[in-house]
Amino acid sequence: MIHYLRNSILIWLLAFLSAEGSIAQQYAKMSPHLRQMTHARTRAKGAQKRMVMLVRGEESALSPYCVAHQGDLHLCYLSVDEAIALSGKPEVDYLQATPSEARPCLDTLTQIVGIDKIWQGIDLPQAYTGKGVLVGVPDCGIEYAHPVFQDEHDGHLRIVRAWDALELPENPQLDSISTFPLGRLYTDAEAILKKHHSSDSEYMTHGTITTAIAAGASAGTPYRGVAYDADIYSTAELSTGNVNMFDEATQKLFTEELRLLSFTNIFSYADSVGEPCVVNYSLGDSQDMTDADAAFDEYLSRLLKPGHIIVASVGNAGKEYRYMSKPRGTESVGACITSNLPSAIINISADKPLTLRFTNYSLDEPVSYDFALDMSVTDKSSPSGLPWYDYSEDLTLNEMFGVTVSIYSGCDGFDKTRAGYDIFLNFPDKRMPERNQLTVEVIGQEADAEIFIQRGQLKPFTKGNVFMAGAEQGYGSLLSPGCLPSVIGVGATSHRINWTRFDGKVRTYSMPSPHGERADFSSVGPSLHGFVKPDVVAPGVAVVSALNSVYFNANKDNILDRVVRVDAFSDGSEHQWVVDCGTSLSAPVVAGIIALWLQADPTLTTERVREIFAKTCRRDDSMLSLPTSEPGVWPNNECGYGEIDAYRGLLEVLNLPENIPSLNMRQLTEAVVMPAVDGNISVVFEAPVPHAVTCNVYALDGKLLCRDIIEPGTDKKTLQMQGTTGVVVVQLEGMGSTLCRL
Repeated sequence: MIHYLRNSILIWLLAFLSAEGSIAQQYAKMSPHLRQMTHARTRAKGAQKRMVMLVRGEESALSPYCVAHQGDLHLCYLSVDEAIALSGKPEVDYLQATPSEARPCLDTLTQIVGIDKIWQGIDLPQAYTGKGVLVGVPDCGIEYAHPVFQDEHDGHLRIVRAWDALELPENPQLDSISTFPLGRLYTDAEAILKKHHSSDSEYMTHGTITTAIAAGASAGTPYRGVAYDADIYSTAELSTGNVNMFDEATQKLFTEELRLLSFTNIFSYADSVGEPCVVNYSLGDSQDMTDADAAFDEYLSRLLKPGHIIVASVGNAGKEYRYMSKPRGTESVGACITSNLPSAIINISADKPLTLRFTNYSLDEPVSYDFALDMSVTDKSSPSGLPWYDYSEDLTLNEMFGVTVSIYSGCDGFDKTRAGYDIFLNFPDKRMPERNQLTVEVIGQEADAEIFIQRGQLKPFTKGNVFMAGAEQGYGSLLSPGCLPSVIGVGATSHRINWTRFDGKVRTYSMPSPHGERADFSSVGPSLHGFVKPDVVAPGVAVVSALNSVYFNANKDNILDRVVRVDAFSDGSEHQWVVDCGTSLSAPVVAGIIALWLQADPTLTTERVREIFAKTCRRDDSMLSLPTSEPGVWPNNECGYGEIDAYRGLLEVLNLPENIPSLNMRQLTEAVVMPAVDGNISVVFEAPVPHAVTCNVYALDGKLLCRDIIEPGTDKKTLQMQGTTGVVVVQLEGMGSTLCRL
């Protein structure tokens, strides 16, 4: 009796307090930002100012505040206190307030490409968050202990492996055969947290940013990554940003093949724990015309079985001139060579002999030097004596500012019917002459050829009656491996150009109109071997992500103006969030989305992902900015198949509406469905079912695998699956549906 009275008094007291507005708020009816504001209100002092909010509810309850409405959606002018009071009314279903500025954060990004609907499970069998998927990220400057890499539910570290290839002894040696020949592999959470960050974190923060975008949790901020429940495999690698950590001899230990080993180890671990895996690679290097890229791609192709996918950024050289095309019937094309590096590489693919001409126009009388590019791929011969799959003798051209030229010749790495030439230019003063008077021409009316430059640019050239305008802006500016057929290459779109610093100052990026065009810096295809790249584009302008705090503390003065938020955590640590741009940011967006798709179908292949892009990407000719892009042609070398749509893509992955017409697309919340130890399915209800429930189990192709009737009063049921494996759809009529992996 005393227990009954105590409960009755408590219920009455709660009702009274609710009526007074003290604890009336119902957080389930509020958007995340509004929930944060109501929580902050408990600590705030002073009057509450009103703001426009979007409210779903009945007009009778909202008319005193409504300034406009469309049906049951009302724009209301409310203070936080008034919103709290309205949340307690049964006539009001939902209240939403968004920060007043167009904040360039992942919350905004996720709405643009439809990720938020996947997290919420809207019209889906379940919500998708990346659970049970491995996201691999080889990168630089990774802070393992950053709160975004902890689970949002129980706080465990989601970085399951960390290979720090940069953690070297004083005198590093490759003295044993190992799948981890350099550095150290960390395999348990305690050791990873104790390590805290990769060895290059004082120099780099890139890996923290990209990993957090692909798979970071929110850590109490609006900046949640895409697949925030996924496991993470982190590897720290050498790059131009951290190379000064080591002397020249040590730098040579880090080869491009170490990257392949990194991919291999990530996929191997994924297989060992039975998880599908997507690798995000937001680094890149120069393309290769003859051998290396072809071998690299072949190795990757063998790694990429179903459930193994690699995503890579294509680079940020979209405003540079790096490409010339010489069609058959055109006598020559040419341009000026510029470079701020000590060398340049010119790559040429041709089906017939050519003449390569360098000219110095800085002299009173221009001086030219010709090279015959006359390799025959049929009999591997050259009338001029070019060696096959070897370098020509270095030749110093004193009349060309002392430039040294060497030519490597062989087959085009991906098209054995064409000759490929890698022409290496080295400058004696460790930089290109400032007068920019050195031109390159490719001559030969019968030949079809493509010309690329790396570590430099090709600029239009005019002097007297000489006019060379063969260079095309943007084209051919891709990085490897994003240029390879086996890899999903990702470019960037622009949606946000303004952002707000943590001190409240508004900053603006100089970018194109924020309506989803290709960002002007985003590199453009074709690849050296004629492949259409990128495959897809995603937001990559003014995106906010987690910052490596070690880097921040070492470089505070240089990074402070890009910090948008600083948070202190219960363990005494302080962490920052920063705004950034680049295809390095758009690639992990795509990788995270593919992780969500892999959760739905762990057997996805790279080819299948491209098919999904072809059917579901946003394609609008207004996205294209280069004058030579042909309207209506998709994929193309600016945007590939278009801008990724995560939600439409997931519907294509599931293909449920057509295959299972009777499927209830409501997410199942009244029961838990899980694999049983004997290979069957266990269904556990929150409470005994009050009436009979029909349970159907479907394969993803729509085939009915099992049908059972769950009797009234049942709180647990085992469904006999008779050795079925893979992902199945479990439907409880009248209750909802979910997926289960057997």
